[in-house]
Amino acid sequence: MIRVFLVAALVATACAAVFIPESTRITAGLQGERWYRIEQQDRAIGYLSSVTRLDWRGRWHFESDLRIALSRDNDMRTREHLRFALLPPHALVDAHQTTYRNGRLVDATRLVRETDGYRWYSRGADGSEQRGHRFDDTFSLDDHLALERWLKAETRDTGARTEILALDLGERARRARPATVIANEDGHVTVDSGAGSLIELDEQLRPVGMKLAGVYDLRAVAREQALAPLKALHLPSQRVLLDRALTNPAALRALTLSVAGSMPASTLWPNLVDETEHQITIRRSTRAAPSDAHTLRLATRDHPADHPALQRLAQRVVADTRDEIGQIEALTRFVHGFVSYDETHAASSVLELLASPRGDCTEYADLLTTLARSLGLPARTVFGLAYQADPMPAFRFHAWNEVEAEGRWFVVDPTWNQVATDATHLPMPEDHTLAIALLTGEQTIRFTVIEEQY
Repeated sequence: MIRVFLVAALVATACAAVFIPESTRITAGLQGERWYRIEQQDRAIGYLSSVTRLDWRGRWHFESDLRIALSRDNDMRTREHLRFALLPPHALVDAHQTTYRNGRLVDATRLVRETDGYRWYSRGADGSEQRGHRFDDTFSLDDHLALERWLKAETRDTGARTEILALDLGERARRARPATVIANEDGHVTVDSGAGSLIELDEQLRPVGMKLAGVYDLRAVAREQALAPLKALHLPSQRVLLDRALTNPAALRALTLSVAGSMPASTLWPNLVDETEHQITIRRSTRAAPSDAHTLRLATRDHPADHPALQRLAQRVVADTRDEIGQIEALTRFVHGFVSYDETHAASSVLELLASPRGDCTEYADLLTTLARSLGLPARTVFGLAYQADPMPAFRFHAWNEVEAEGRWFVVDPTWNQVATDATHLPMPEDHTLAIALLTGEQTIRFTVIEEQY
């Protein structure tokens, strides 16, 4: 009898040891980094990045970074971070939301756990923090994943409805939100959460698409796809200052710079480091990270190289030029003369450029990429930093192109009419995390001229 009791106790203990709450299973499936491209009327205007991770103490973290730039003077960014306790019921430990407009703090909210509840704290643009009202309720991982848990338990039939109590950090409250299944196809379920907002989840309940307020469309993409087309985020205020003006930048063969700031040059541009970890040398036609030439021939949404109008235009531009190198030069000269530079103009697709050829460096580069691919030449738009003297010496965000011809890569800049880029064209770091940090201003650096070679 004692032996039977011990065996039963051991079995019960083993079962308890392997029991994993449903919310923990769902969270484990959400682990990792996800990127979304935000569009309004088919124009890229921002990005959303989302990270779900487990720290060394066993606490779950949910982090997001939402950025929308409708214009160069209307750049909004909201960052959120929720942290849940190690042990069930995995209570919320704290939550933070920070909102910026054009790089300046607008509002910061904290929700901190206290005895028998939580308390709100807020901080405004002046930096002073206000102690707010109490939140006399509980909030756990189960609550945060209420929608996913409901979909896991239900049949997900179209028309199924429930109500979710969600934490709204912006409103500093917990709000009831409806949830109605409006589609369930091929394992993907789409839920209407009211006010024109939809979310599409895959078989593992990972968000793959969203619509916000009936206006913004979000689609899961690779990180570089989420960031690359965002010309509205390339604000004039985002620049890397240079200690002095360059003598003749267009004629530079090589430029050596000292890099000072929060990260060493060897971390940002390891392939360009020269002599010390704090110096880089840029040369004419410096290439970005290598890419698969096959994928750079493909027509995409941003580069519709298979569109008949663009194919006809490309053929007309190169006319009787048979050698590929000559075709690249012809395309560069054509785009430079065809597009009128206007950085205040709303972002345009490549097809829209045909009717209204106005835009900034992104429009120039995307048009050249598309025309080159229409001719079968591998090409891509490159984002990086390039020198400008006005209104002060600095490297500012810029876009140009790389095109392959006859087994070689050529780096051209149609905005500046360069068939071989000068030595002030510095591609963004190959490490996408570092590139994002520079793009968003999280990492700041400055340059000092060490040597100019002509």
